[in-house]
Amino acid sequence: MTIRMVRSLAVGAVLVVGIAASSAFAQSMVWNEMDANHDGVVTVEEHAANAKALFDKMDANHDGKLTKAEMTDGQKSLNAERKQKRATMKADADAKKAAAAAKKAAAATQKAAATGSASRPPPTK
Repeated sequence: MTIRMVRSLAVGAVLVVGIAASSAFAQSMVWNEMDANHDGVVTVEEHAANAKALFDKMDANHDGKLTKAEMTDGQKSLNAERKQKRATMKADADAKKAAAAAKKAAAATQKAAATGSASRPPPTK
Protein backbone atom coordinates (compact mmCIF):
# COMPACT_ATOMS: atom_id res chain seq x y z
CA MET A 1 0.00 0.00 0.00
CA THR A 2 1.44 3.38 -0.95
CA ILE A 3 1.69 6.37 1.36
CA ARG A 4 -0.80 8.17 -0.83
CA MET A 5 -3.36 5.37 -0.38
CA VAL A 6 -2.81 5.33 3.39
CA ARG A 7 -3.33 9.09 3.56
CA SER A 8 -6.51 8.83 1.50
CA LEU A 9 -7.85 6.09 3.76
CA ALA A 10 -7.01 8.12 6.86
CA VAL A 11 -8.76 11.20 5.52
CA GLY A 12 -11.77 9.10 4.58
CA ALA A 13 -11.93 7.59 8.06
CA VAL A 14 -11.78 11.02 9.68
CA LEU A 15 -14.60 12.24 7.45
CA VAL A 16 -16.77 9.23 8.25
CA VAL A 17 -16.24 9.67 11.99
CA GLY A 18 -17.01 13.39 11.73
CA ILE A 19 -20.20 12.78 9.76
CA ALA A 20 -21.31 10.08 12.20
CA ALA A 21 -20.71 12.37 15.19
CA SER A 22 -22.57 15.20 13.49
CA SER A 23 -25.42 12.86 12.63
CA ALA A 24 -25.58 11.54 16.20
CA PHE A 25 -25.69 15.11 17.50
CA ALA A 26 -28.47 15.99 15.06
CA GLN A 27 -30.40 12.88 16.09
CA SER A 28 -29.99 13.87 19.73
CA MET A 29 -31.37 17.34 18.98
CA VAL A 30 -34.37 15.85 17.15
CA TRP A 31 -34.96 13.43 20.02
CA ASN A 32 -34.94 16.28 22.53
CA GLU A 33 -37.45 18.18 20.40
CA MET A 34 -39.75 15.17 20.18
CA ASP A 35 -39.54 14.00 23.81
CA ALA A 36 -41.72 16.86 25.06
CA ASN A 37 -41.83 15.77 28.71
CA HIS A 38 -38.17 14.59 28.73
CA ASP A 39 -38.99 11.20 30.20
CA GLY A 40 -36.65 9.35 27.85
CA VAL A 41 -39.32 7.92 25.56
CA VAL A 42 -41.28 9.35 22.64
CA THR A 43 -44.94 8.45 22.68
CA VAL A 44 -47.08 8.30 19.56
CA GLU A 45 -48.74 11.52 20.77
CA GLU A 46 -45.38 13.31 21.14
CA HIS A 47 -44.28 12.05 17.73
CA ALA A 48 -47.53 13.19 16.11
CA ALA A 49 -47.36 16.60 17.80
CA ASN A 50 -43.82 17.09 16.54
CA ALA A 51 -44.75 16.02 13.01
CA LYS A 52 -47.73 18.42 13.04
CA ALA A 53 -45.56 21.29 14.28
CA LEU A 54 -43.01 20.64 11.52
CA PHE A 55 -45.74 20.43 8.90
CA ASP A 56 -47.27 23.70 10.11
CA LYS A 57 -43.83 25.38 9.99
CA MET A 58 -43.34 24.28 6.38
CA ASP A 59 -46.87 25.14 5.22
CA ALA A 60 -46.03 28.72 4.26
CA ASN A 61 -49.50 29.64 2.95
CA HIS A 62 -51.31 27.67 5.69
CA ASP A 63 -53.54 25.79 3.27
CA GLY A 64 -52.97 22.42 4.94
CA LYS A 65 -50.92 21.15 1.99
CA LEU A 66 -47.20 21.14 1.24
CA THR A 67 -45.78 21.86 -2.16
CA LYS A 68 -42.28 20.70 -3.09
CA ALA A 69 -41.10 24.29 -2.77
CA GLU A 70 -42.60 24.67 0.72
CA MET A 71 -41.00 21.42 1.82
CA THR A 72 -37.61 22.37 0.37
CA ASP A 73 -37.72 25.86 1.88
CA GLY A 74 -38.99 24.47 5.18
CA GLN A 75 -36.18 21.93 5.34
CA LYS A 76 -33.60 24.64 4.62
CA SER A 77 -35.10 26.78 7.36
CA LEU A 78 -35.14 23.87 9.80
CA ASN A 79 -31.51 23.05 9.00
CA ALA A 80 -30.53 26.69 9.58
CA GLU A 81 -32.37 26.72 12.92
CA ARG A 82 -30.62 23.54 14.04
CA LYS A 83 -27.25 24.88 12.91
CA GLN A 84 -27.87 28.01 14.99
CA LYS A 85 -28.88 25.88 17.99
CA ARG A 86 -25.68 23.85 17.68
CA ALA A 87 -23.60 27.04 17.51
CA THR A 88 -25.35 28.44 20.57
CA MET A 89 -24.88 25.20 22.49
CA LYS A 90 -21.18 25.14 21.57
CA ALA A 91 -20.72 28.78 22.61
CA ASP A 92 -22.45 28.05 25.93
CA ALA A 93 -20.22 25.02 26.54
CA ASP A 94 -17.10 27.02 25.65
CA ALA A 95 -18.16 29.83 28.02
CA LYS A 96 -18.69 27.32 30.86
CA LYS A 97 -15.24 25.83 30.24
CA ALA A 98 -13.66 29.29 30.25
CA ALA A 99 -15.49 30.23 33.47
CA ALA A 100 -14.34 27.00 35.15
CA ALA A 101 -10.74 27.64 34.07
CA ALA A 102 -10.90 31.23 35.36
CA LYS A 103 -12.34 30.03 38.67
CA LYS A 104 -9.58 27.43 39.00
CA ALA A 105 -6.91 30.04 38.23
CA ALA A 106 -8.41 32.46 40.77
CA ALA A 107 -8.43 29.73 43.43
CA ALA A 108 -4.80 28.90 42.68
CA THR A 109 -3.86 32.58 42.92
CA GLN A 110 -5.68 32.90 46.26
CA LYS A 111 -3.97 29.78 47.57
CA ALA A 112 -0.60 31.08 46.45
CA ALA A 113 -1.23 34.44 48.14
CA ALA A 114 -2.35 32.73 51.35
CA THR A 115 0.76 30.55 51.50
CA GLY A 116 3.11 33.43 50.72
CA SER A 117 4.12 32.15 47.33
CA ALA A 118 2.37 34.86 45.34
CA SER A 119 5.52 35.52 43.33
CA ARG A 120 5.22 32.07 41.73
CA PRO A 121 2.52 31.73 39.08
CA PRO A 122 0.16 28.77 39.44
CA PRO A 123 1.09 25.72 37.40
CA THR A 124 -0.55 25.42 34.00
CA LYS A 125 -1.59 22.32 32.17
